[in-house]
Amino acid sequence: MAQTKIQYFVTEKGTCSLFDWLDSQPEKVRFKCIARVEALAELGHELREPEVKSFRNGVYGLQIRTNSLSHYVLYMFHGDTALILHALTSKYPIPDKEIGLAIKRMQQFLNNPNRHTFREHQR
Repeated sequence: MAQTKIQYFVTEKGTCSLFDWLDSQPEKVRFKCIARVEALAELGHELREPEVKSFRNGVYGLQIRTNSLSHYVLYMFHGDTALILHALTSKYPIPDKEIGLAIKRMQQFLNNPNRHTFREHQR
């Protein structure tokens, strides 16, 4: 099975929301999220519940649980690539506005992939 490429959404301000969010998380959460993104790279579409939740409009979420909270890394597939759109901490269910933000970012990416794709020099 070919590996899934992982790309990261960049906002209009040029920041990567996943990296910003990870920087604000405890070490345990960061490590678990990174491991889950690595599993997504390895397994792609084959990754299933309980690790992945399917939301709407092609948005999926990697779910990482710690104590009473759930952490989500929201993404979409674009060909053989998974584009990380957004990350958040929430009690389930995820607020609709968070899914809406991921959908908005998906549309921004589809309209202008070069502008909204992280490049290594941006970090």
